[in-house]
Amino acid sequence: MSQNSPDGSRAHTAAATPQPAIDPHNPAGRKTFFGQPGMLANLFSVEMWERFSFYGMQALVLYYMYYAVSDGGLGIDQGVAAGIVGAYGGTVYLCSILGGWVADRLLGSERTMLTSAVLIMAGHIALALIPSVAGLTIGLLCIAMGSGGLKTTCVNLVGTLYDRADPRRDAGFSIYYMGVNIGGFLGPLLTGFAWNTWGFHFGFGLAAFFMAIGLIQYVLTRKGLPASVHTVANPLPRSQYGTWIGIAVAAVVIILVLLFTGLLNPGNLADAVVLVVLVATILLFTIMLRDKDLSPEEHSRVLAFIPMFIATAAFFALFQQQFTVLAIYADTRLKLNFLGYEFPPSWVQSINPVFIILFGMVFAAMWTKLGARQPSTP
Repeated sequence: MSQNSPDGSRAHTAAATPQPAIDPHNPAGRKTFFGQPGMLANLFSVEMWERFSFYGMQALVLYYMYYAVSDGGLGIDQGVAAGIVGAYGGTVYLCSILGGWVADRLLGSERTMLTSAVLIMAGHIALALIPSVAGLTIGLLCIAMGSGGLKTTCVNLVGTLYDRADPRRDAGFSIYYMGVNIGGFLGPLLTGFAWNTWGFHFGFGLAAFFMAIGLIQYVLTRKGLPASVHTVANPLPRSQYGTWIGIAVAAVVIILVLLFTGLLNPGNLADAVVLVVLVATILLFTIMLRDKDLSPEEHSRVLAFIPMFIATAAFFALFQQQFTVLAIYADTRLKLNFLGYEFPPSWVQSINPVFIILFGMVFAAMWTKLGARQPSTP
C-alpha cells in the first residue's frame, strides 16, 4: 500500500516495505567472522602464527640443547637442558606480569602487543642465525619477554571487541583459542619437518618466517581495533620513572652477580624461577587486595579469582611437562614410525592441539546455542 504525501509525491507505508531486523550487537552491519566482530579474524590469525612460532620452536629447543654437536645440537646434559626449558616456561608466565604492568602503566595494550611481537620475532631470528649458547640465550630471553607481553595483551584486545553483556563473548574466545591451537598443531609439524630435513636452524628459521607473517598482518589491520586499546589505563606518573628505572637496573645487576658468582646456574635455574614466580604472585595479590582505589566488588573478585589461579597454576605446571619429560620420553621410548615413515619426536607435541581444536568448535557452538542461558565464565 502507499499514500500521497503532503507535497503530492507517493510515500510507502511501513507495512508495504518491512525493514530488515537489525542485529543489536552489530547495528552498523559491519562484516563479521562466524557471527563475531570482524576484527576477531585478525587477532585470531595473528595469535595463530605467534603460537605456530612459539610451539614450533619449543618443540625443538630441548632436542637442540641435548643432542650431540655431531647431530646439530649443543651437547648439553639432558637433565640440565630439561631444567633450562622448564625455567624458560616459567619465565614466560613471569613476564606476563611484567607485560600486564607495561600495558596498564606505560604503553597501553595495543602498543605493548606490537612491541612484544617484534621481540618474539627477534628471538626466533637469533635462534636461527646465531650459533651456540649465545644464540640460545638471546633467543629464549627475547621470546620469553615477548610471549609474556603478548599472552597478556592479545586476550585483552579480544575482550575489547565485546560489551560485557554480549552473549557472543565466550563463543568468541572459544574461536580465538581455536586459532591458538591451530598454530600449536601446525608449528611442531612444520618446524619438525624442517629440522628432520635440513637441521635445527632451519626449523627455528621457519618459526621466525611465520611470526613475521603474523606481525605484518597485524600492522596492516591494527587500525580496525577499538580506540580504547590505545589508552593507558593507569599511567605511571613521570615522578616515578626514576624509581622504576632504578628497580629494573638493580634487578639486572643482582641477576648478573648471581650468574657470575655461580650461585645461579643452569642446574638450579628452574628452582630459582619457581621461587621468583611464587614471590611475585604473593606480592601481586597483596598489592591488589590492599589497593584502596579498588571498589569492594573488585576486591571480592580478586579473592574469588585466587582458587582459579591456583588451579590454573597446577594445570600449567603439568602442561609444561610436554616440553620436558614427555619430550624426552617421545625421543627415547616411543616408536617413531608410522606406515614406514620415521617422523621426528617433536611431532608428538601436535597431538594435544588436535583435541582442543575439535572440542573448541563444539564449545563455541554450544555457547552460541545457549545464548543468555550459558554458564558464567568461571
